[in-house]
Amino acid sequence: MNYARVTSDNVKALLRLHHLSIRQLAEQISLSASTLTDSLKSKKGIPIDSLMAIAAYFNVSINALCIPNLVEQQQEPGLISDPAKTAAEYQELDSYGRDVVDTVFQLELARCRAMAQAAED
Repeated sequence: MNYARVTSDNVKALLRLHHLSIRQLAEQISLSASTLTDSLKSKKGIPIDSLMAIAAYFNVSINALCIPNLVEQQQEPGLISDPAKTAAEYQELDSYGRDVVDTVFQLELARCRAMAQAAED
């Protein structure tokens, strides 16, 4: 999976969803519009500091920006609306991508378990 393309597509989708231009977002995160435009077109992807600022601006995690079709998934009733498709997408990931997903999943599972335990106490 090409994370540069995924993050770029997600930022563009968030821009459309929030009716913002690249210039408006760039101003909000203290970046020049040309730099942001170049980053969105780059095969190397968006620099991590810019990605952090974008995630903070849209109130999403950096991990969320790496999820294919983020905006469509946010608008669906459940996080995983099609388990077979999700499993197929997971299988397409390289080993680093699978490690990232596994780590995020394990952390979220631990958080949910802790919340359930706290609710029982």
